[in-house]
Amino acid sequence: MRDRAVKGLSVKRVHSEITLDRLAEVTHLSKYYGSRIFGQETGYSITDYLQVRRVKHACRLLKTTELSVQQIGALSSFEVRPISSIFSSGS
Repeated sequence: MRDRAVKGLSVKRVHSEITLDRLAEVTHLSKYYGSRIFGQETGYSITDYLQVRRVKHACRLLKTTELSVQQIGALSSFEVRPISSIFSSGS
């Protein structure tokens, strides 16, 4: 039961829009309990975990494709703010 919160964030879902409500729906746990369990199991908040995964995905695309930074940002599910601000913030 405890690992449902972690498994709810599969690789496919990391690159789509994830909300705490959606994660609760997928895992059948309350959003508060799921968030707490996720943090205990991974050592990350859900937000931090997603940010790390998205940055890693973007780095992989930068190294292996000829896509523009804007295209990679969109494929990595970054918000409207420029992807370059994510890399320069040290996140």
